[in-house]
Amino acid sequence: MIVPEILAPAGSMEALYAAIHAGADAVYFGGKVLSARAYAGNFTETEIRQATELLHQSGAKAYLTLNTLVKNHELKLLNEIGDTLCQAGVDAVILQDMGAYLFFKKYFPELVLHASTQMTVHSIAGAKRLYDLGFERVVLSRELDLKEVKEIMAAVPIEVETFVHGALCYCYSGQCQMSAAYGERSANRGKCAQPCRLPYETGKQKGYFLSLKDQMTLHYLPELTAAGIHSFKIEGRMKNPEYVYTTTSMYRKYRDLALAGGRYQVEEADIQKMNEVFSRGQTSPGYYFVRKSAQMIFPEQPKTAKLTNAKTLAELSFVREKPISKVEINMEFQAKLHRPMQLIIRFQGGTADIPPVYQIGPEVEPAAKRAVTQADIEKPLSQIGDTVFILTNLKIDLAENAFIPLSQIKELRRQALAEAEAAWKKWLSEQMPKPKEFQPNYQALAHQILTMDGPGKSYSHPQVSVLVRTTEQLKSVLVSAADRIYLEWSFLAIEKIIEMIGAWNQEHQADNKRFFLALPTILRNQEQKCFWQDFHRLRDAFKEWNRELGALVRTADHLNVLSSQKIPVVLDHSLNIWNQFAYHFYLDTDKPVDICLSNEINYISRSKIGAFEMVIYGKLATMQTANCLANVHSQAGNKDKNPFCKIGAVESLDYITDRKGSLLGYHRNCKSCSNTLFNSVPLYLADLDTDFAHCLRFELLDEKPAEIARLMQIISEIKNGNKIKDNPFGEFTRGHYSKGVE
Repeated sequence: MIVPEILAPAGSMEALYAAIHAGADAVYFGGKVLSARAYAGNFTETEIRQATELLHQSGAKAYLTLNTLVKNHELKLLNEIGDTLCQAGVDAVILQDMGAYLFFKKYFPELVLHASTQMTVHSIAGAKRLYDLGFERVVLSRELDLKEVKEIMAAVPIEVETFVHGALCYCYSGQCQMSAAYGERSANRGKCAQPCRLPYETGKQKGYFLSLKDQMTLHYLPELTAAGIHSFKIEGRMKNPEYVYTTTSMYRKYRDLALAGGRYQVEEADIQKMNEVFSRGQTSPGYYFVRKSAQMIFPEQPKTAKLTNAKTLAELSFVREKPISKVEINMEFQAKLHRPMQLIIRFQGGTADIPPVYQIGPEVEPAAKRAVTQADIEKPLSQIGDTVFILTNLKIDLAENAFIPLSQIKELRRQALAEAEAAWKKWLSEQMPKPKEFQPNYQALAHQILTMDGPGKSYSHPQVSVLVRTTEQLKSVLVSAADRIYLEWSFLAIEKIIEMIGAWNQEHQADNKRFFLALPTILRNQEQKCFWQDFHRLRDAFKEWNRELGALVRTADHLNVLSSQKIPVVLDHSLNIWNQFAYHFYLDTDKPVDICLSNEINYISRSKIGAFEMVIYGKLATMQTANCLANVHSQAGNKDKNPFCKIGAVESLDYITDRKGSLLGYHRNCKSCSNTLFNSVPLYLADLDTDFAHCLRFELLDEKPAEIARLMQIISEIKNGNKIKDNPFGEFTRGHYSKGVE
């Protein structure tokens, strides 16, 4: 049976000490750069080495989080980081950016790679893709229920890590751009401004509809343990050492209780201890047993309480102190008359494979007066308190009528322990990977890929693509000058697409427009059948029209499936491609028709990466969510009992209002049982310099007919090579065109 690892967070060295004191099996922590908790204390290069050594001495593993997106100019940091991690001997590095993956896999193959939850892996196909790429572990999206987690583990031989405690994001990790939309602080860079914790209004009711209760699963550890999950992850790199110690020790305690079998009951006093160190007022078990639930949402503003009790702080003061590593040993003392006495030290626990230490002393003589007793020998041999050892068992084999001076016993103990400590230190050094020699071929990669010091190629006649979400939009775009049409499956009925494009094709067979069906960002195991049936039905229709149907892909989960069927793909901006390494990874691995780079990096930075598609108009998606804003007032505990779901799922585009009165559209997508939240105002860049983009995209959502007509005119002007000089929209945003995010 798999013993789930208790994985604790550490945002500082003191928090790491606390995790060790609490008995964590592993600790995850970030460096000073490229960490998804930019506001945590984080670790210098020296501290990374010290932390890893201390964890290993304590029998725990060290995981370094590099789970943020890497800007192009930061790629030069990866070689130095890789050297540090290899020399420190970290047990794994947790990644989000596929550019970092490409670099480490090629030039630091000894590093064990774990896929961050920010990769948004939510299906068997996604887990298998990562396994095939060489990842040893995947941190699954927190929105998956326990049944889905089990399905993935049964289908793919990759280690699975899931969250069991701490703060929950309303959006799927890796897919939130709401913080960036409000300013320049990106969740993908560890600098989230947490707009989800603010009040909103829907259905004439105000509430904290995007603020989820913290996760707490102590009551459910028997089920989670029985599932065979490899690692139980505790959230909290921004939290204090007292929180780390208390939560880690509780999950260690109840994990062990669940493994023992028999009666399982969580003590209320233990829950109170966890609430005392940190609480937002209410908790839920998360998504393990529900697809979605309004009961996971705070009905009112969360009331955050931190540890202030002086007595408790005093009781927990030790958790901030550096732990002294202790090695378990057994001793065997032998004293036979007329033979040298002998002390054997045998290592136990995690160091049991160290060879025993044999120490020989003076010859044992018969007693002239008083013979030594077992108690006389036991006391000096047990006095090892100031060493690195813990004596778990002492066995004494003593001849009758033997005389041994106390000083000889102490000297024998001292010599044996000194030799044992030397053997232990030698063993520790052997566990550490040898420092990696610098590989000259890194320079070849730098020359091969990082060659664009200035902007890239300019396109005087770019292609134009349009994403459509309604039949009215499709009707207008079919007769426009657009080169590509992206058909949003989540909004459009396949029957209507076939009807409209079939009729258009009869009169426009010479028109070389290309069509791509847009996958939803989240396509979980149970929704895949519906999508693929629709996709192949539409693809068959396109074959009858002598046309090719491609796919617009939002996350990487299904890229291998599409590639195996030789389906052309365009990679969307939600794949978070920020740098040349990531760009070349996808270019070489998936051979896409086009790559739409992330909207969070500025225009000039995009031009230095490679040929790219760029969104120049649209109310962009800011969140992909499992919970449903249409059901925020439902009292049902699960989506199966929610009134809207029970009716049979009438999809809708509706709105919520933020505290400033802005309307944010959200799409209730019942095909994939999810919501997409959109920005309140459109991005508009058509009148700015966009020459470095070889394809310009317009994303339509809820525009009025006159606005759509004007956008079609703008597309014609672009295709005719004319510069756009005006902006037809009253409210708009330039997004991150100029500065990008932090």
